[in-house]
Amino acid sequence: MIKIDKIHLDALKEVGNIGAGQAASALSEVIEEKLIPASTQISILLRDNIPDWLDAKGTAVVACFHLLSKATGKLLLIIPMDATPSLLGYNQQLEHLTEDDLQYLKKITTIIISAYTTAISTFLDTILVAYSPELMVESHENLKDILTQNIVENKELLLFKTMFYRSPLLTPWTQFWVIVDHEALMTILKAVDGV
Repeated sequence: MIKIDKIHLDALKEVGNIGAGQAASALSEVIEEKLIPASTQISILLRDNIPDWLDAKGTAVVACFHLLSKATGKLLLIIPMDATPSLLGYNQQLEHLTEDDLQYLKKITTIIISAYTTAISTFLDTILVAYSPELMVESHENLKDILTQNIVENKELLLFKTMFYRSPLLTPWTQFWVIVDHEALMTILKAVDGV
């Protein structure tokens, strides 16, 4: 297991908060409604332990982004299916997603990941590019297989959990997890050590 101390955790949490703040600003423009992110929660877990830790027990939308530049690796974005109606502007739960829904969600996921890669880029003093993927709609039971397919080794991964609220009433809007693979996590931790 890698050693993580309070300085590392504080730095990682701040990167997550900056990413969430930038994502909230960008999404606020898209939906024309002000969003406020809650304080980011972070965890560092082995790959195979992540599905049990997530509190998305039903179906989830999963997107995998490949990082290029100084921090190579992958970012995975997981959005619980019951959180997608808010993203899509619906007032009721959805039984399935149409092709148009998936195209719109692809735009939303790209906005979210771009915000996080910008935050990580600033921290690492480099430019990261994340390729936009096809979206997968998967059951919770399949998340372990998805993680295994996209992240080969059962090593520590970084999880950012974010909840967005509508302003000014602070009603919940949506929640999601950004998962940073081991390779990118180690690059970020080295940057913390160098500060």
